[in-house]
Amino acid sequence: MDERDTLHIAFTLTKADEYPEPIAYRASYYAFLADLKKISAHFEALIAPFSRDDEPGFVDTPILDPNLPSLANEFARGTDLEGLSRGEVGHTDVISRAQPRSATGRDITVIAHSWGSSVRHDGLKVSLRLPFLNPAPDLPFLQTLLTRIHDWRPVQHMVAGGRSALFSSRVFEDKQTVGWASWWPRPIPPEALRRAHLVTPMLGGTFVASTPEPFDYTQEPQVRAMQDLDVDLNEAGVLRPLTEIPLIP
Repeated sequence: MDERDTLHIAFTLTKADEYPEPIAYRASYYAFLADLKKISAHFEALIAPFSRDDEPGFVDTPILDPNLPSLANEFARGTDLEGLSRGEVGHTDVISRAQPRSATGRDITVIAHSWGSSVRHDGLKVSLRLPFLNPAPDLPFLQTLLTRIHDWRPVQHMVAGGRSALFSSRVFEDKQTVGWASWWPRPIPPEALRRAHLVTPMLGGTFVASTPEPFDYTQEPQVRAMQDLDVDLNEAGVLRPLTEIPLIP
């Protein structure tokens, strides 16, 4: 797969002191997913995950939000979910997928959410397959998505980029990267990031972008812009070690 194929938008969420009981928490999560359907056509076809806690069967699985059908009920209706078996659907309670699939049969949009005592950081990752999205994601889309997620669960950090930008092209192996765009939970003066495409206050922190469009690792000017901004963010004391906040939840 071409590394330009998928845009990953990773959010590290402030870990909750207490979580409601599992069904109540999933109801909150499903309601949040239903809300995402309203902000972009990219989320119009989201369907909720089946949970192993909803045994005994797929057909009787409760739909916690009437506007958000579950994978289990899609199976019960005879929907062809390519690449997934009933057992695989029941394997996790933190994955949400989107239809329709691309011509290759793969998901165009996948949302993965991890939470609770078994994970070090609560996280949410939105993966978007760029060639199949119209309109393509832009910076206002990222800002809207960040605001909606922050309204649901407080965000500690956000970074958006392809796998190359997030892993092999960043400057510091042990620190975060700006990627295409990121949000930092602290004010950053624009004069400290003069090489940034965009530096703007947002949600009590700062939204920063290295380029106006999604990062393309084949374009040397874009790679250089991201790397220059990584250096500037590090000199400003903004970049944090990956041991504190991971790149991908």
